[in-house]
Amino acid sequence: MISLKKLIEEIEENKGLWANIHAKRKRGEKPAKKGSEAYKKAKAAGKKISKESTCECESCSCGDKIKESKLTERVDYKYLTQVILDANPKHNVYYNSGHNKVNIGGVGYDKGDLVQNFNQKPGSSSKIKNNFYYANQDPENTKKEVEKLSRGKIKVDIQKGYGGKPVVVYIVKEGKLTEAKFYVTYNQGRGMGKRVVTSKESDYEKPRVFKNYNDAEKYVKRAKSGGGTPGRITAYWVSDINMNRIDKSGKIVEAEYQGRDVKLNKPTRGDTKKFKVYVNTGKKNKDGSMKVKKVEFGARGSENRIKKSDPARRKNFRARHNCDNPGPKTKARYWSCKKW
Repeated sequence: MISLKKLIEEIEENKGLWANIHAKRKRGEKPAKKGSEAYKKAKAAGKKISKESTCECESCSCGDKIKESKLTERVDYKYLTQVILDANPKHNVYYNSGHNKVNIGGVGYDKGDLVQNFNQKPGSSSKIKNNFYYANQDPENTKKEVEKLSRGKIKVDIQKGYGGKPVVVYIVKEGKLTEAKFYVTYNQGRGMGKRVVTSKESDYEKPRVFKNYNDAEKYVKRAKSGGGTPGRITAYWVSDINMNRIDKSGKIVEAEYQGRDVKLNKPTRGDTKKFKVYVNTGKKNKDGSMKVKKVEFGARGSENRIKKSDPARRKNFRARHNCDNPGPKTKARYWSCKKW
């Protein structure tokens, strides 16, 4: 027959280390003194538990410990630097060891949200956190490597975190990530062509350069809302110096083809073939603007439907057209392979 006292002791023992600590405090017993045998045994047991315990999923809170089976105990500074540059964050970035998350401007991100905010491939959240975690373990070396690899685009600040532990904070310098320049182009009216907006500082002789895409877009909205003379100014858009429409990254999304603006790399229904797409040839016209080519591809007719849902047909098509090496975007084979 087991006594009640012994049964309670067994229950408390099975609950784990912290349950025993709390029970000891309730009984009024003092903690073991530093350096004593009891203290050394407790410390050794704690280390063993920490080493053996792993998180069941990425989203759980594991403090400073990350699941060892998924991650390596080192930092790839080249990867870490590129991850931060790809994210192009407006706020400071740092690793939150308490919640095992990466913070951007005080907001913690994990799993899908983390991957999305850093513009990385799905399933790479563990790799991202691993690099931030181990970079935090060697602040001085991290500062040296990241600032060197980013060529001054990222400033690394070593701050004091909870308990006086160092926290590596990454600050992306504004205006250093991209050399893209933003302009605004407007259509002067029928038969009068296009022109880049000029600056007041140059007495309206030189093009006006905007600090970023948002400033250029604000100017476009203001100009549109202000109206214009009928038959004169008909449209405004954010552009490069060659008057091509561009996005926030400075990438050209629209260009002129035979006197009209067309979207690049967006397949639509074709004229002579099933599909057509406008692409940048990499060459320039005499006036310096981008030379655009129209690529038509695909066989018409209901009997020539794309059947990529059939694995055998898809494999056969990609083998016939050597889709592992589809060639340049200016050729029909590239776009046919992309459809399959």
